[in-house]
Amino acid sequence: MKWVNSTEVPGTDPVVTIGKPVSGKNGKPGRYYHARWTVARKPHTRTLRTGNKQEACRRVIEMQAREQRGEPDLFAKSISVEAGLDEFLAVCRDRGLGPKSLSKYDLVVRGVKDSLRERLGMPANQFGEREFWQYRRVMKDAGLKDKTIYDRLIVVKQAFNYMERVGLIPRTPLKAIKMSKPESDAQPVFTPEQVAAILARATAYERPIYKFLAYTGCRYGEARDVLWSDIDFERGASGFVLISKGGSAGRTKDKESRRIPIHAELKTALMKLDHIGDRVFHGIPSPRYPLGTMPISAPMLLRRVKEICTEAGFENPRQYKLHTFRHFFASMHARAGTSYKYALELMGHSDSRVLDLYYHMYDEDLEKSIEAIRIPPLTDGRAA
Repeated sequence: MKWVNSTEVPGTDPVVTIGKPVSGKNGKPGRYYHARWTVARKPHTRTLRTGNKQEACRRVIEMQAREQRGEPDLFAKSISVEAGLDEFLAVCRDRGLGPKSLSKYDLVVRGVKDSLRERLGMPANQFGEREFWQYRRVMKDAGLKDKTIYDRLIVVKQAFNYMERVGLIPRTPLKAIKMSKPESDAQPVFTPEQVAAILARATAYERPIYKFLAYTGCRYGEARDVLWSDIDFERGASGFVLISKGGSAGRTKDKESRRIPIHAELKTALMKLDHIGDRVFHGIPSPRYPLGTMPISAPMLLRRVKEICTEAGFENPRQYKLHTFRHFFASMHARAGTSYKYALELMGHSDSRVLDLYYHMYDEDLEKSIEAIRIPPLTDGRAA
């Protein structure tokens, strides 16, 4: 094959020649420089994926240096960025990940494609820091929060780690990139007085649901899917509730079941409920569901929480969510001095760092802690 712009790369051993192959169809040189060399009378050729002569020489030198160190060749032929991302997404679907996770991964893949259209055809093992941080800049310019940006960049790194693991690329080019996890935004928490105000203003239909969220610390989905068969009123002082459903694919978020003791006030509220179907909580009867057998509605319950918080005169009432009852539950255990081990078990978490996001202390508790500091008076008669 005829080459143009051929030149030997200084300092290479074996000697490597670079040049642009000329196409037999139109007689024009190709876009990229190629390298060729001979080892034990066997010729080798490789595209260098660049049209810049100086960069082509640099890549040849780096290629030989990596080979001498026994490291993978970053300029070897690999799957394209677009094909690699599509393969990663297909495997995520095959793994049976939950709808929420799949939606997140799909959003990230589409985001990379939209942000870096001109780079999708490049070999995935050449997708480097420049492209990685370019995607970050696009998200930053779009006004996304630092936590959201961090989570999406982690997915990008996961995609390239997968490509390396299954041999689609010799080595992920993003391995050396380090990121600092941003602090999570402060979340609101109900005080006991605020929960009492909510329960006092809630309807007879809403009150047992809000009580369940406050006294168990369950996520909305877990409360929605709790069944009468999950409740044992005979065990312990007031009974236990088994939390085993409510997350993706019919499991809890942490994929593990947990038992929560039932508070005496919650037991009273639960025992007054009508048994309509298998679920403990059900939707409001409607023409389509005259018996109210459909699941409870998160949008309706959330709207009512915000309305009640507004009626009760809470500061910034729109900030509160159904999840705020979970924050309240954790803060009550912090206030009571519950050990991390038990609190983690009750909340359904395995990482204490996650639990720290929920723990809140109230001003009066902090004041009591300060007042508990005792310094004995001096014994030599001098005033302290």
